[in-house]
Amino acid sequence: MKKLLEYEDLRKMEYLSAPSVSPDGRQAAYVVQKADQTGRFVPRIFLIDTEWGEISPLFEDSAQEADAPAFSPDGQKLAYLRKGKTENQIWVYDRESRKHKKVTSARHGVEEFTWSADSRKLAFTAPCFPAERLNWLREMTEREKGQWTDERDHSPVVIENLLYKLDDTYGVRDGSVRQIGIVCAGGSGQQILTDGRMDCYKPAFSRDGRFLAYYGRPYAHVKELTAEIFVRDLKSGEVSMIKGEREADDTDPVIFAADGQSVIFAAYEKGKNGGFSLQLFRRGRKDGREICLFPEEEICHGVDSLPLGRTAYGRESAAYQINADGQYIYFRSGWMGCENLYRLSLAGEAVVEPVLEDEMSVHSFCVPMGGKIVYTRGDLLTPAELYAVPYEEAGVRADREAQRRLTVSNSWLEEFELSLPEELWVDSYDKKARIHGFVMKPSAYEEGMKYPAVLDVHGGPSGFYAHDFWFEFQMIAARGMAVVYCDPRGSFGYGMEFASGSYCWGQESMDDLFAFMDGAAELGFIDAEWTGVTGGSYGGHMTNRIIGTTDRFKAAVTQRTLANLATSYGTGDMGFIWSENGMQSELENLLSRAEKSPIGKIDRMKTPLLILHGEKDYRCSLEQGEQMFIAMKDRNPEVPVRFVVFPGENHGITRHGKVHFQIAHLRELTEWFVRFLVEKEDWKGEKA
Repeated sequence: MKKLLEYEDLRKMEYLSAPSVSPDGRQAAYVVQKADQTGRFVPRIFLIDTEWGEISPLFEDSAQEADAPAFSPDGQKLAYLRKGKTENQIWVYDRESRKHKKVTSARHGVEEFTWSADSRKLAFTAPCFPAERLNWLREMTEREKGQWTDERDHSPVVIENLLYKLDDTYGVRDGSVRQIGIVCAGGSGQQILTDGRMDCYKPAFSRDGRFLAYYGRPYAHVKELTAEIFVRDLKSGEVSMIKGEREADDTDPVIFAADGQSVIFAAYEKGKNGGFSLQLFRRGRKDGREICLFPEEEICHGVDSLPLGRTAYGRESAAYQINADGQYIYFRSGWMGCENLYRLSLAGEAVVEPVLEDEMSVHSFCVPMGGKIVYTRGDLLTPAELYAVPYEEAGVRADREAQRRLTVSNSWLEEFELSLPEELWVDSYDKKARIHGFVMKPSAYEEGMKYPAVLDVHGGPSGFYAHDFWFEFQMIAARGMAVVYCDPRGSFGYGMEFASGSYCWGQESMDDLFAFMDGAAELGFIDAEWTGVTGGSYGGHMTNRIIGTTDRFKAAVTQRTLANLATSYGTGDMGFIWSENGMQSELENLLSRAEKSPIGKIDRMKTPLLILHGEKDYRCSLEQGEQMFIAMKDRNPEVPVRFVVFPGENHGITRHGKVHFQIAHLRELTEWFVRFLVEKEDWKGEKA
């Protein structure tokens, strides 16, 4: 038998992201990230020959940090983000001369950029402070940056806006406003185009290079984070807001249609019975008229169906991208437990066709270039690696057998005994749905033996568990337990109506979890008397609900928990404006929110409970974990309870937290279940 995983093995993990392919398809650039001694993930760019697989670092100094590589449309250059004097700036690598040149000098760095179609310009997003307008494009020295930081750290925080803190900013926003800039690829003509009055981001050039589209946030109060689409005429300087019926999802840039008279964007579309999916729409630049580009028949769940439970890190490419002639949009989407690649025809009748279908999870991709698709993909036993497949756009589907793996970044995993998740479908209790998920045997499984098991509930509540590698599950299996995970109703990836939010907060989702656990136990290797439950965010909320409803689980771990919907008002970054009826105040609903909260069932919670929470979590604030801990100690002093807080970490601790905190989080979670499920601690004073 091979070795079993240990917690510290997580430090060995290399994460691939941000693939970009040259127009001739012969070379790809990508990023590898690995944790350093401080726990920070360090990005490095590599180049690979897509035919021969030869890999080389972009820099002679292979330790040089850089991120977000992007080939110019003419293939002559490669732009990327790399630290200048103090912050990330855009650098351009000339492939012929092999020289690198810094082309921006943004005072607080550059967050993102995009090429113009003629390869002559780059548009970028930079955080700017209104009071520093005259210095927006003057790069600070290290001494100036130190003085600026010291002054900021010794100044009071002035709060005037309702949405003054976000989980993404690890708390109170710093007062900067993202702005759109432009620069010539050679480094001249650098300028900020927007006026500093609102956040502007995700720039995208028109095909002729005359126009620039971007998102802006023109509103105040509860709509402050609502994005609208703006288009700037780069010749005249005229700016227009392209407003329509739907609120655009601003995760990925808008796209100019081939005719230049309309833009394509993503927005959520609701179904007849409350379900929804992220779909693509075309909006006229002059009249704002909108057309949904997706057909009614579903072969996938919209765009980017939020795959969860995967070991990944780094920048992902846009979930939807238009090809060179503007005839197709390629996009990622989930369907029946897989995150595959599809294309949408923009000519004639709306048609969605599969391009890459496999038992896998596509993380990032590039539109076909030079007869190839280059992408990163993971599967149940393999973290994401770089792949290429020959592809002719005249065809509908790439040859599955022709998928060629280009990188082997985590070969050390071959030394370990991994557990292969087995797919399972079960009927819901009410027979109205089929529930899909996976069951993992312990890594050291022996035929005929029965093992304790852990049910893991995903967050969201949307999203779904994909065919992907999740170190957390493998670690639980390595410690002698089975792992059970599934997509109850309310999850993405199984059709719009399956994803109705009413299921998530009602009884259906909980019943689906119980039904799937029952189905897993029927496989014969799970000891149904010794099971545990865990989950993060919405999964933490469900963990609380479950142990307040039943005593079938012998231990529970609630992560990034949501325990009291009433007190999430004003303490997180969404609990005071979110409701089923849209963006409206929740103040008048505090009593009803309190009644729906799991903490109201605290007297029924007799399950040993571990609470794991990031100190800087502003999605489900730390006070949620504090309330669960105090309530358990107050009302159930006889029940084992442990509260573990991770300094400086936000809601994404298990995905992008510092590696030592990720390891500590995983150790706490797994050892809690070992204590009560494997070792069967007799905390009640009764013989197990």
